[in-house]
This record gives sequence, C-alpha cells and structure tokens, in this order.
Amino acid sequence: MSYDYTAASTAVYANRLVLEDQGRYYFKPKIHYIFGDIRYDRNQFNGYYYHLIETIGEGNIVSLGKTMSIDYQGGIGAQEDQPIGMKYQTNPAARLAVGYQWHLTRHATFKENVTALLSTANNNTYESVTSLQSQLYGPLALQLSYTATYNEFPVISYYKKFNTITAADLKFHF
Repeated sequence: MSYDYTAASTAVYANRLVLEDQGRYYFKPKIHYIFGDIRYDRNQFNGYYYHLIETIGEGNIVSLGKTMSIDYQGGIGAQEDQPIGMKYQTNPAARLAVGYQWHLTRHATFKENVTALLSTANNNTYESVTSLQSQLYGPLALQLSYTATYNEFPVISYYKKFNTITAADLKFHF
C-alpha cells in the first residue's frame, strides 16, 4: 500500500493511492512460482479516476550470490479503467515485472523494481521504483524511494506522460 499526497497553499500537486497484493505458490526448489496479482491505482494526475489490474502468471527468482537476487515474472489478465470524462472500460492486459534486490548490510537493502502493464486499449503504463530501506527497530524501517511512471497515451492531452514521486517513508512489517 502506498499513499502520496503533496499540497502547497491551495494547490494539490500529488494525490496517489496504490493498493497491491500478490499471492504466490512456490514449486520445489523455491525459485519457480505461479502468482496472482491485483493492483488498484487511483491518481487523477494521470487522467484516470482509477486503474484496476488483475493478472495471473509465473515467475522465477535467480540468485546472484549471497546478497543479490533478480525476480522476474510475466502474466495475463484484465485491466479495468475509469478515465476522467469518459466511460468505464475493461480490456485484456499483460504484466511484465523485474525486481532486483541487493542486501548491502544486515539492516540495509537496495531495491529496483520495473513493471510494465500492457493493455489492448493502448494505455500502457511503465513504472520504475528505486528504493533504499534501512531497518530501524524490530518491524520498523525507513525507506527512501524514487518512483517514475510513464503513461504511453494519456487520456487527455494536457496530462503529462511522465510523472515522478520522491518519498521518505516509515514502514511497518507485520
């Protein structure tokens, strides 16, 4: 879950809510898996009231030594959209994702996740999340992140194709 909000005076510059969950079933050895993923994205600055993407697919985890790994996956499903000023639509979709993880120390981790959400409605979205996370105490961690999102065809021409969010977050793992 991620919620980003930025305002100054009377202007709102960011108001983005992302809810995502992924269930996985691992085969032995634990490097190959199948998954089900659901993601809800509400961000009117991208020209949509919301995106809802449901996908199923498979993935693999490749270990690059003791401290690094790459997780890649691909799947198919459906994308539901409510563009601003237009009708609700549902279209077939695909999800391609690659995640890189490097444990710098016992308490610090660098991550890079790149996701492509491809739709037959030509509203493809590409997202890159670069983060550095440090364990503070028990389940509490500090995360610094940079999110870059590219929407191939914004619904309304004055919406930007490329958006970024820089954040410093406290995270609680449970």
